[in-house]
Amino acid sequence: MKLDNCEMMVDKSRTFQYIKIESNGRRYFCVQQSLIDVIWVLYFEENPSRPTITPDSTPTRLGFVLGWLRQQFGDIRMNLKSLMKFVFHKYQLKSIDGVICLSYYGQTCMPVHKGYKIFDLRRGMVLKVFDQDISTSLILSEIEQLRLVSKIDFAPSIGRWNIQDRWYEENYVNGSMDSSHLLMDSATLLKKFRGEVVQHMKDLVLFQKPITKNAIDYVNDISSILEVSGMSKREESMKEFREIKTFIDSVVERLHGAGNYPIQVVFAHSDFVPANMMQTSKGMKLVDWEEAKYRSALFDFYSYFFFRPVWLKTGVKELTREIQEALSIFISSIATESPEVSKSLLSLENDYRWIFYIDLLCRQMKREMTDTRLDIRSIIFQYMGTFNRYEEELALNSEGKT
Repeated sequence: MKLDNCEMMVDKSRTFQYIKIESNGRRYFCVQQSLIDVIWVLYFEENPSRPTITPDSTPTRLGFVLGWLRQQFGDIRMNLKSLMKFVFHKYQLKSIDGVICLSYYGQTCMPVHKGYKIFDLRRGMVLKVFDQDISTSLILSEIEQLRLVSKIDFAPSIGRWNIQDRWYEENYVNGSMDSSHLLMDSATLLKKFRGEVVQHMKDLVLFQKPITKNAIDYVNDISSILEVSGMSKREESMKEFREIKTFIDSVVERLHGAGNYPIQVVFAHSDFVPANMMQTSKGMKLVDWEEAKYRSALFDFYSYFFFRPVWLKTGVKELTREIQEALSIFISSIATESPEVSKSLLSLENDYRWIFYIDLLCRQMKREMTDTRLDIRSIIFQYMGTFNRYEEELALNSEGKT
């Protein structure tokens, strides 16, 4: 598929400064914008980096009202501090460290993998600007992928792009982070899962025709990243690399025991976690589709549930009960439209979970080679620890039943 460049009006002779004024946020604010724009962004525009409290996230109406009031008061106070920081820096009363300089204008920007996303909220657009060390082929591949997922109604649509200037533009999802990013009890979580979450998972499975692959061939393909991992070539990370490889090898050994049997590979968001789920006036939308591709049939499912113990520090005992109930809901939801996937999941539940472990860790290993903004190694070990505790919990439950 050929991609033609589109044009964008950019004053290359001008540099825009972005400063970080939110103490617990990832957004940077453009210094060249007016105070009116800053006040509008802080107080009146929905913040995608803060979860929305909904009635489903609290057990009582009174709890919801109190939670909503606390959030509003906290936001007003936090925004006032941010506004003061912006004024001090803009009028050179006090400088702020960590200034980002870019050739493109928006009210805010956010560092992301492979570059920055610049938010022009007035136009309702988001500009992805790539780092200089990202190859043209990778930029082309990402744009092609986003053109494909633009056909999904809960994904942003890509608009213009310019390969030479290393950017593309997509629609801004106007909303706030979904409340599933907050701590909630299992009953509330499963109620939310039965709604839009499982429907979006089902829509992704049905978006492209499932592919049948041999399990071992699939695992060998995704784990080939270990052979070129940067961690294996740096002395300071050799010990950690060996621990990760030992874990992956142990899971691969389990899979080898059953032979090279067929599994179902489906189209996946690949980062299907609450942090990428936005509540809008038109329902739940998903953002950050850059890594969407074919993956094992439960990759998005397990990504959603294992996010909680790793990032929200919820208990693994609760996780086992949640997954057991949610998995039956998901399999039932796709049984009619995709019976081959449903039957495969019923007969190979453990295998799909183990394949997910390998797939997620190898995905993180690949990202560690190019992402210097996050401590990827720490994230990998948090997931490995959670996987081990989960398997131990399953073993205890199995012994209890016998």
